[in-house]
Parts: sequence; C-alpha cells; structure tokens
Amino acid sequence: MTGKSYGCSRPGCHKEHKHHDNKNCKCECVDALADALKDNENEFVVVFEKNAIVIGRIDEVRDDKVLVLDVVIAKFAFFGDRVVPFFPIVGVITFDAYISICEITEFLTVDGPGGAQTFANNLQTQLQP
Repeated sequence: MTGKSYGCSRPGCHKEHKHHDNKNCKCECVDALADALKDNENEFVVVFEKNAIVIGRIDEVRDDKVLVLDVVIAKFAFFGDRVVPFFPIVGVITFDAYISICEITEFLTVDGPGGAQTFANNLQTQLQP
C-alpha cells in the first residue's frame, strides 16, 4: 500500500486549539491540514483523531473547518481501554462522517477502496485482544 502522511509537525499546535472552539482553532497547522485534505478530495484516506480512526473517501472540506467523508469503510472509536469498531454494510447501512479539522492529528492516503478495506481489516486484526 502506498500513500502519503499529512499532519502538523509544529510542537504544541493541537494543544493550542484543544478546546474545540472553531474561532480559536486556527493555527497554521489547521490551515495546512485543510489545504492538504482539499488537495486529496475524492481520495480514500485514514484519518487519525485523538480518540478515533476513520477510514473513508474525502467528499469535501467545508469552510476549512469540517472534513466530510463519504463511502466510510470503518471507524474505530477508543474509549479508555476499549475499542469499538463500526463497519457499515455496503448497500444496507451507510453513513457520512463529519469531522472537525481541529480534531485531526494526521491523515494517510491509501490506494482506493481496496487499500482502505485492507487497512481497516489489518487494524481490526491488530486491535483484537
């Protein structure tokens, strides 16, 4: 699987906007992430948040604040020492994901839906006790 990794390399950037208040959530890291996400619209990505990993296709970036993923392959939410996986059933259960760009620590591009599914399956295998 080939891809690129994007994230903020400036120390302490996410600490500056940890309060989830979008008017205070504007540092160059957020702007750079929004630009990188826009550059990868319609691509499949793995998005890392503080307490979750979401795998899907970038539909759009709204107002440089919200990432919209459609064709979500999986979401892994972390609650303390528990991991809760969400896998939509294609054609039966689908959902879009709306993620505050302030919550994103980094993202990876993956090779299409096959690469995204492989990443999700491998992650689930590694997270099993």
